[in-house]
Amino acid sequence: MRLVFAHGWGFTPDFWEPVAVLLPQYKQSRVDLGFFGAPRNDLAKLVPDDEPALLVGHSLGFLWGIEQSRRWTGWVAINGFAHFIDRPGQVGCVPEHILADMRQRLAVHPRKTLAGFYRMIDAAPVNLSPNAERLAAGLEMLRDIDVMEKLAAMSVPGRVLAGQNDPLVPAAASAALAKHASHGISWRDGGHLLPQTEAQWCAEQIDRFARGLTASTRIVDRFSHAAPSYHKAATVQAEIAKRLVETARPHLPPKDILDLGCGTGLVTQEIIRRWPEADVTGMDASAAMLDQARQILPQVEWIIGDAAQIMPTKKYDAIFSSMMLHWLDDPRAALQRWRAWLKPGGQIFAALLGDGSFKEWRNLCAQQGVKDGLWPMPKPDFADDLANEVRQENHVISYGSAAEFLHRLKSTGASASRHGYHPLSPPQMRCLLAQAPQPFPVTYEVLYLTVGASGSI
Repeated sequence: MRLVFAHGWGFTPDFWEPVAVLLPQYKQSRVDLGFFGAPRNDLAKLVPDDEPALLVGHSLGFLWGIEQSRRWTGWVAINGFAHFIDRPGQVGCVPEHILADMRQRLAVHPRKTLAGFYRMIDAAPVNLSPNAERLAAGLEMLRDIDVMEKLAAMSVPGRVLAGQNDPLVPAAASAALAKHASHGISWRDGGHLLPQTEAQWCAEQIDRFARGLTASTRIVDRFSHAAPSYHKAATVQAEIAKRLVETARPHLPPKDILDLGCGTGLVTQEIIRRWPEADVTGMDASAAMLDQARQILPQVEWIIGDAAQIMPTKKYDAIFSSMMLHWLDDPRAALQRWRAWLKPGGQIFAALLGDGSFKEWRNLCAQQGVKDGLWPMPKPDFADDLANEVRQENHVISYGSAAEFLHRLKSTGASASRHGYHPLSPPQMRCLLAQAPQPFPVTYEVLYLTVGASGSI
């Protein structure tokens, strides 16, 4: 993952130094919009086309980055906004006449104009010769660019970091931008210079977000690789899918149903059997999984998209999600977000693994003094205050051996390990498997949740 830093109006790439030095584990590129010299903003030269890149934009830098044709892996907006100018029915940062006055002053006294801007946001001045032409172009970008519609159409994860005392960006503008951020907004007691005044916090937020994106990509790749074998190998998943749908108790027969993380369509099949007249949509982040699903259920509308990121164009009477929610970075936040996709009276029916799952493998690893590497699962009470109903059921499956259990995980794509885990060497793994009992029982701790639309609890 490469971090691409884009600075705001009146600054240089050095603006990012306090944050960048705290993130040495990432490749980095810094955009120069040329306010104090020649610009260096050709992304084709800064970032290889095939390299995952995370846009980290401050103020104008965020607007500029979203406007580019580059396909970002994700974005982080710090002291950011979707549009700078106030518009009818849309919250911005300033009325247009203020920006027009600023541009007139800039044409006559560029240094004084910059000095006044720095005083307003409590910034140290940049002691370089200003490029008045480029600064004027920057003000035009602030006047003209509105990325609200573009963000709404993008299925790209985003995060907003905002200052509670920002003298330039009103809280309402930050909140409006956050509506298009899959990972929401975090507030800090600071002003318009969070990357400098709160560098440690910004770096931690960027790192956490970037690691989540890396893990998400890795998980999707595993499931895509397993797509050809998934439908036949996923016997446990099929049992849970059937159980989820048959025990769902919607208020009314649902007309519009969404299957999130549909995979090859195990839940979708059960939904169609129970509600054959419903309009059913399946969504998954893996194109390979959807290819398999189309072959099985060609009459269904299949959408590629990440359940943690995409914004649907319609609302649903019921949303189903089976054996997917525990793979998300923040399952609770995902449930909260999905509630906004429901029609009034709509419900979410979800099945996921709890942290008591695979306890036999965990115990075996602990007894042999090695780390188990299993993906961290949520605790059973993670959504107690959101859910109308939480039911826990343990499914115990007997495998011929521990090796068969691991092979089944791999053949269903469910073998992604926790962040930072270093796999055992082949001799270590052989030694571990030799200590496992045969047959090898494995517990799947399944949490079944029912969650109502926002305001229903």
